[in-house]
Amino acid sequence: MSGDAGKWRGLYVELMAKFCLERGIHRQEFNHVFTMSRLAGFSPSELQLLLCGDQSPSWTREDILNYWRRSWATPATARASNGSSTC
Repeated sequence: MSGDAGKWRGLYVELMAKFCLERGIHRQEFNHVFTMSRLAGFSPSELQLLLCGDQSPSWTREDILNYWRRSWATPATARASNGSSTC
């Protein structure tokens, strides 16, 4: 990936996060977005995981390689890495 593409992707992510936090849920009352009656079925730890994600994930080398293969590999490199071909 070229440097320009990475710069634009980073800018997009930054602007989307800013929009979501400043103009999205942040400006609404939490209860209008997530009604308490619908959240009642979750435990506090489940809600924390849903809203905040896993704060200390344990990544293995294989996890990272699998993520990279799915996220960044082009169809040609994905075929090359698993030995398959288009024919």
